[in-house]
Amino acid sequence: KLMQNFLFNFFVTISTISGQAAMITASAIVSALVFFYHKEKRLAGFIFFNYMATMTIVVLLKNIIEQPRSPLALVYENSYAFPSGHTASAMVTLLILFYLSQFIKNNFWKRFTQVFAVAWLISIISARIYLQVHDFYDIAGGIIVASIVFYFSLKIRIFRKGILKEEFVKAEKTLKKEEEVLINKI
Repeated sequence: KLMQNFLFNFFVTISTISGQAAMITASAIVSALVFFYHKEKRLAGFIFFNYMATMTIVVLLKNIIEQPRSPLALVYENSYAFPSGHTASAMVTLLILFYLSQFIKNNFWKRFTQVFAVAWLISIISARIYLQVHDFYDIAGGIIVASIVFYFSLKIRIFRKGILKEEFVKAEKTLKKEEEVLINKI
């Protein structure tokens, strides 16, 4: 009974953190930070576009298909089931983090980013299935929608043209200068 209560509370928390409103807010904040702090307009647009386009398509599909949730669901959800918006937003997170991880030179942080992304997706999927608000097809639908949006966003010229290259070249030069300074101090 104690384990069931823990799992229920844990998965409700995970579902709440990964809800559409929370993910839209998080993507807006991350995009703004990337835009203002790193001055990387294309990357900010790329991140924001992926979340917004994915969530828009998810909402449209939910309202077109109108698949009701299971009556056995452990929590009340006031939207339709297919496709899973939680899974779609977690998949967008995974795809963006994997895409960005290719620019991380430090192997520890590259792997950490990738493991975090996979763990996040697995925890969202587990939460949605445990709470019985989605089935396999809802989850698969969310993954497919996010993957298609991500694929086509990579084809959009404004995102593709020079995305991240300038920023990472600057970062690499800065790191090399810092390494030289440290080596000279030793």
